Amino acid sequence: MNYQEFIDILKKQVLALTDKRKLEFALVVCKKLYFDYQKFYDIEKWGDPELLMDAIRMCEHRANTVADKAKYEAMKKRVETITPDTNDFGTCDGSYALNACASLLHTLDFILNNDPVEILSVGIAYYDTWDFKVQEDNALNEQQIDQHPLMIEAKRFLLEQTK
Repeated sequence: MNYQEFIDILKKQVLALTDKRKLEFALVVCKKLYFDYQKFYDIEKWGDPELLMDAIRMCEHRANTVADKAKYEAMKKRVETITPDTNDFGTCDGSYALNACASLLHTLDFILNNDPVEILSVGIAYYDTWDFKVQEDNALNEQQIDQHPLMIEAKRFLLEQTK
């Protein structure tokens, strides 16, 4: 399955989820990507993994309560301050950390605006992270990327999580 076919299926599945399941999916992805942020922090000594985890916990709490929009807006601004600019960090780890933050920012935007496209963006951040990892040491064409075992697993994971 190529990238566009995958995105079409993922989008269809995400849109069919209940709001609760959308948030649950986003949180699973955010937690997986958190470790890339932690690794980036360990290498670069920049950012705040504790704040990122606080934001994840805040979103988990949202699953059981009504959102206090001001509180979530404030957290979004705080996460933006710890989101790395890949121009400032030449390593791939900066891109991975950026995707970890982006997934959380999209989750916060979903809580604030209830736009399901934000949840699709969370899935794309996960996909992009694995795409970067697959290409990190190899010059691959699109077909080789699509057929790489790690990409197949990333797509399988995302599609399974959104059933």
